[in-house]
Amino acid sequence: MSTQTKREYFVILRERYRAAKGLSKSERSKIIDEGVKNTGLHRKSVIRALTLARNVDGGPPRLGRPKRYSKSVVSGF
Repeated sequence: MSTQTKREYFVILRERYRAAKGLSKSERSKIIDEGVKNTGLHRKSVIRALTLARNVDGGPPRLGRPKRYSKSVVSGF
């Protein structure tokens, strides 16, 4: 499965997972198991892909400490 195909698949699966938040833990677990079976990823990787919010630019989520200085300050050096 290509990376683009996995992204498209997780968009659909993420909607189902978020809709299942009100359901039982076993229902959410079934969705995760389906993602593991179809993508070949580890369980924890599938959970991260379903729960992490993407960056507004479409890139990976920004992790770690927030930036301390703006680009205008840094470009002055």
